[in-house]
Amino acid sequence: EGNHGELRVVKPLHQLRMSWQRAGWSAPSTLQIRLLPTRQGGTTISFHQEKLKDLYAREQMKAHWEQVLHRLMEASDGFGREENARE
Repeated sequence: EGNHGELRVVKPLHQLRMSWQRAGWSAPSTLQIRLLPTRQGGTTISFHQEKLKDLYAREQMKAHWEQVLHRLMEASDGFGREENARE
């Protein structure tokens, strides 16, 4: 899609922090992805993006990351069933 970036912080199973730029953007943003454990034994995925150009870019990226989370949830749903079937 023409997006690019550079990893700045990598904390395996906890956090990624990177520069992130979409095709057509004049400057990169800072993207942080965190994996947060829940009390129920699951994981919350948190996206935080800074240095976005304006409100339109914020809304656009919010929608983008919500779609990413939706696809991850769909993909992980099948994973849980496969694991349970093997036990």
